[in-house]
Amino acid sequence: MSDIKITKTVTNVSISSSLIGKTNLLPGSTIHYEISWTNRGNVALTNVIIYDKIPTGTVYAALSLSLEVAIGSSSWDDEWSAWVSPDQTFGSLSYGSSEPVPAKDCKWVRSKCANLPAGESGYMRFKVILSNIEAGTLIPNIANVTFSQALAVGSNAFNLTVATQYGGSFSFVSDKTGVASILGGTNYFDIAFTNKGNITLDFPLTMPYLSSPFCLLNYWNIAFVTNDVVINSIDNLKPKGVFLFQVRIITTNSLLAAGHQLDFHIRAQAGGNTSAVAYSGDDGREYGGSIGKDVNGTSGVNPGYIFQQGNTNITLKLAGAVTLPILEITKSVSNIILGGLPQTRPIPGATVSYIISYSNAGDAPAIFAMVYDAIPANAKYMTNYMLPSTTGWTTEFSESASPDQSYNSPGYSDTYTAKTNVTYVRWKIPSLADGEKGTFIYKVIIK
Repeated sequence: MSDIKITKTVTNVSISSSLIGKTNLLPGSTIHYEISWTNRGNVALTNVIIYDKIPTGTVYAALSLSLEVAIGSSSWDDEWSAWVSPDQTFGSLSYGSSEPVPAKDCKWVRSKCANLPAGESGYMRFKVILSNIEAGTLIPNIANVTFSQALAVGSNAFNLTVATQYGGSFSFVSDKTGVASILGGTNYFDIAFTNKGNITLDFPLTMPYLSSPFCLLNYWNIAFVTNDVVINSIDNLKPKGVFLFQVRIITTNSLLAAGHQLDFHIRAQAGGNTSAVAYSGDDGREYGGSIGKDVNGTSGVNPGYIFQQGNTNITLKLAGAVTLPILEITKSVSNIILGGLPQTRPIPGATVSYIISYSNAGDAPAIFAMVYDAIPANAKYMTNYMLPSTTGWTTEFSESASPDQSYNSPGYSDTYTAKTNVTYVRWKIPSLADGEKGTFIYKVIIK
C-alpha cells in the first residue's frame, strides 16, 4: 500500500531574536514553517513532491528552504518558482534549482524525491517575512504533497493573524470621479479614513505628508476641509473609527488652457502617538516609532508607524478657462501619372501628387502656423499649388538637409536655385483663424 502523510506547523514567529507568539504577528516578523513527512506505506513512492505557496502578505526569506531526512537516506532536491501558478509536475520548467533574485520574487517552494523508500520520514522547512499589512489580516497556509501513485494531498491548515501592538493600521475610500471646472471654480472630493488597527491614531494633514499632486501647485489651491474649514490634522481617531472630510481644489492660474488635467494622488500613513515603542523588523526596517528608518538607518525615509498604506487618484479636467488652437493635418497621395496614364506604383519617371489638408479644430487662432514636408530622397521637386479656399499662406523652400523650422528660419526662402536642390517645401501664415481649413498640393518626379 502506498501512503504518505504531511503535517504543517509553525515552529517560531520572531522579530530579530524576540519571540512574539505563534498566532500574534507583527509586520517585519519572520514566520518559520515546518512540514513533517512520513512514508507510512509498505512500498517505495516515486516522483514525490512537497510544495507550498508563499502566503499572501509575506515575502520569502532568502536561503531559508531546506529539507532534512530524519529516518532513511533518500535524496531530495530543493526548487523555487517565481510563477504565480506554476506547473507542479516532477520535471516542471516552472521551477528552478536556484532562488529567484531578489528572493521576494519567489512565489512557491518545493522539495522533490525521485524514489522515497517505505518508512522514511523527515522535514521540509522555510521562512517568510510578514509585510506591512492591515491588522486582523489572516495569513493562511496549507502545504501539499503529490507522488506518482496518487493525486495531491493537502496538509492541515495553519492560520496566523496580524496584530498592531505598537501602531495603527489605516485605510481610506475616496470618490475619485473627475469633475470639470472653470477658472476659479471650486471642486470637492469626499474622503473617508478608517482606523483598522487596535490603537488610537493622531497624524498631520499637511503636505507633503498626505498628498502628492502631479502638477504645478501654483495652478491650483488644494486644501483639506470639513464644512469648508481648513483642517491640518486628524486627532484621537479611535480603533475602528471613521473620519470624514473633503479635499477642496480651486483653479487659480489664468494661464491654464482648456483641457488641462490635474491628477491628484493621495497616500496615507498614520501611526500612534510619539511615545510608541519602536522595534526592528527582520526585513531591516524600523516599525512602531514616531520617526522611521530605512534599511541603511537613515531617519525619516520610511515612516516607522505600523500602518495600512492606501492611495487613490483624483482627476480634475479644466473646461473653458482659456481657448486653445488645435491644428490638424492629413497627408495622402492623389495620383501617380506616367506618360499621361495612371500607375499603381511609383516607378521611375512617374509624377506623384501629394495632398496635405489642414484645419484649425480648436477655438482660438493658431499663431505663426507652419506646415512643412520633406521631399522624398528618391524624388525631385516639380511644383506646388493651393486650392482656391486656401488663402493667406506663403510658400517657401529649403535646400538644406536639416533646415531650421522656426517661423523666420534663414534655412528657407521663397525661391530656389534649382528644382533638383529642393529638400523641403513649407507653407506658413501669421495667424490661422479657428475653424479655418484648406489644402496644399505638391508634385514630385520619381528618379
